[in-house]
Amino acid sequence: MLQIIDEVLLMKGLPRIAKVVTLIVLSVMSAMPAYAAEEDKGKWEAPWRVLLRAGVIDGWAAASPEYRQTVIMPEYNEVHRLWKEMGVTMIGTIDDYLTQAGTPGSRHYGWYELYEVNELSTVGKMLDLIRHSQLGEVHLDKYMRYDALIGTPQTDAEQVFGLQSQ
Repeated sequence: MLQIIDEVLLMKGLPRIAKVVTLIVLSVMSAMPAYAAEEDKGKWEAPWRVLLRAGVIDGWAAASPEYRQTVIMPEYNEVHRLWKEMGVTMIGTIDDYLTQAGTPGSRHYGWYELYEVNELSTVGKMLDLIRHSQLGEVHLDKYMRYDALIGTPQTDAEQVFGLQSQ
């Protein structure tokens, strides 16, 4: 590797920025474990895990309790029903009401929903249902904020807990 770096530095006519970029790429490549290709085999395949982070926003606070119960929550439930119809599997939820009160503060989220999907495009479709009314009365994004973290299962930990076969 040092020989390659020396050769790059000594190349005449190569702009300085090209040398810098080449050195950065080489250093990143040299930091990768030799076994990465074999270890990561299949890592970019389904299923995908999606952590939806959600919280209420100003529209929720401005709505009356009756409006929340009769208009907003039926829309919320319909969106979740449609997600299920899309083949999305809910793994679990966390409501953060034990450690915060009022409108979500620095974390901006009050609850979390963990799902499994077989196609990455499903995540965009899920969030799109929040942007458009499903029952014809409200758009949830006026009352709730959602964003998604996407990754793959952490199989080592799941195997320890018996969630994945070995």
